[in-house]
Amino acid sequence: MNTIQSYIEHKTYREAIPKFYRDQEVAEQAVENITAKLREKGAWWDARKVKRLLREHRQFFGLREMPKFILVQALEVMREVLWEIGETLAAEGRLDHRDDVFFVSLQDIRTGLQLKERALQNRQEYQRELQRTSVPRVITSTGETVIAVNEGDADNACMGIPASAGVYEGVVKILKRPDEGSKLKQGEILVTMSTDPSWTPLFLKIGGLIMDAGSTMSHGAVVAREYGVPAVVGVGNATSILKDGQKVRINGETGDVEFCSA
Repeated sequence: MNTIQSYIEHKTYREAIPKFYRDQEVAEQAVENITAKLREKGAWWDARKVKRLLREHRQFFGLREMPKFILVQALEVMREVLWEIGETLAAEGRLDHRDDVFFVSLQDIRTGLQLKERALQNRQEYQRELQRTSVPRVITSTGETVIAVNEGDADNACMGIPASAGVYEGVVKILKRPDEGSKLKQGEILVTMSTDPSWTPLFLKIGGLIMDAGSTMSHGAVVAREYGVPAVVGVGNATSILKDGQKVRINGETGDVEFCSA
């Protein structure tokens, strides 16, 4: 619904639909150009193979989200089953509420013991974890963390990973959650810890993106490139050192975030 609302507000579909068909023609022409160059070099077999692979890629790339869609459906079935188990455990007096089943393990359930205290402890730990303002960039399978400073950071700038090309100068808006999107004005630079698909509608408004976490293949970086928005990710501390309304210049090709004078 947020995505549809954004389309209605900004009417991007009026430009996006014709652009889709223009890009389709450009892509088809690109395939022809690539295979023509191969044929000019006498690589007839490679030309046929490359043409087939490129067309298959374009045909099936749109299905890349299908496995996620199916996985979400499977998770919904599992959630319903766990809720039924939770209702049984609550009826037996082993849990206070059916939702507490999500805070105990299958091994806990099989013990036949009271689980109220265990569920309470795990829920409290979960709530504490939600209050984290930052997380290590790398966590190994044994629980070790790897932390490094950005050597390029200076008093009037910070540095991250270049994720989407382009240079943009504008004011900063720091958001913690996508439902705060109403605070974001057209053309502002979104600064946040990280993004997921629920943030996508906001990309119709922003002029640039800065993220504490992420890499060139993280969600924010990929969507920024799709929308043609300059982006710098993996800065580490942008949400703490930048302030709402502060003017910065981001360079999506070098990873620099320069603080502009008022």
